[in-house]
Amino acid sequence: MIVYALVDPRDARVRYVGKSHRSARRRLRRHLAPCYLTGFTHKERWLRSLLRLGLEPCIEILQTCNSAHELSLAERHHIARFRS
Repeated sequence: MIVYALVDPRDARVRYVGKSHRSARRRLRRHLAPCYLTGFTHKERWLRSLLRLGLEPCIEILQTCNSAHELSLAERHHIARFRS
């Protein structure tokens, strides 16, 4: 179980923090799958704009966790950390 960040390759800024039970690479592939990019959330618009430029976000593992509870707490912690 991991907490990860999606990073903009143009300026190295963290643009999204999430959690997953899958590997980081598999989670990134899912974010970039066309069927998951049809909405109008900030994240989806950002990902579509990168793909139009021929770019993909980088994925960085922020923390590895041992339980679902720890995973949720860690995700909230990292979201707050990058917002400030």
